[in-house]
Amino acid sequence: MDMLSMPRAAEPAARSAISTLTRATTHGNSSLRYRLLTRLQQSLDVGTILATFREELSGAHLVEGVGFVHSTEGIHETFGKLARFSHVFCLHGLHEAPGELTLYREWPFSRAEIIDMQSCVVLLQNPLRNAMQYRRALAASMADPLTRIGNRNALMMTLSQELAAAQRYRQPLSLAIIDLDKFKIINDHHGHSAGDLVLQTAARVLAKTLRNADLCFRFGGDEFVILLKHTGMEGAAAIGERLRHRLERTVIRHDRSAIRITASIGIAGWREGDTTDSLFDRADHAMYAAKSSGGNVLRTA
Repeated sequence: MDMLSMPRAAEPAARSAISTLTRATTHGNSSLRYRLLTRLQQSLDVGTILATFREELSGAHLVEGVGFVHSTEGIHETFGKLARFSHVFCLHGLHEAPGELTLYREWPFSRAEIIDMQSCVVLLQNPLRNAMQYRRALAASMADPLTRIGNRNALMMTLSQELAAAQRYRQPLSLAIIDLDKFKIINDHHGHSAGDLVLQTAARVLAKTLRNADLCFRFGGDEFVILLKHTGMEGAAAIGERLRHRLERTVIRHDRSAIRITASIGIAGWREGDTTDSLFDRADHAMYAAKSSGGNVLRTA
């Protein structure tokens, strides 16, 4: 029965009920916005912020799933259920290009609900912007500016994580240290610009030769480190030989000169009780054994 067909005596009671429901909804949304304002400021991680946003809206029975895409930042996150109905909000001012926030649920979104949800989405923008700025700064601090691969900080953080995973799940893990042979002679004879070009080229060759799951870092100077996940010593040695051959066949053109490079490679595999230092030290000793043999060779520990 709608208001137009209601008996006159029932109208006050109906108006009172609607007023009470409206006040309750308004109070509920105000509480939700307050919780969002408080909780979304507590993290600088994009995934945590989006998961919190979805948790609060899901708890208020407004959505079942949340998706977020930012193409220039390479972010594609999804939390909860990708339900039948969805609505997309465009988030401007994040970085260069806007992001797309998609809300999902099993029933349609009304116009009034979309307007109301917009007030919640607005509260998401500043925390997301801050998290993305932090993400870019962290990525910059973990990248070698010359070769654009991971630097020493990134290596130590990643090695610690991968070693913990290997110990927990009893999965093989190997580490390779690659030292370019006679790099000082290249610098002295051809100049530092040639040396930089050699390092950049070596990094590209290594990255192109490795599998998608393998991780490449510049440790410093002319040394590179490769983390080979889920790979035992036999597989790691095969990959190391492939890397050595690729480097050996590489010719670098600089100021009418053709520069050839070779590398000494040392490989160690994870053992029970290993620390980051013990695993790294074994690979380092193997690399120095390779260099002592005259270079352009691989040794294992």
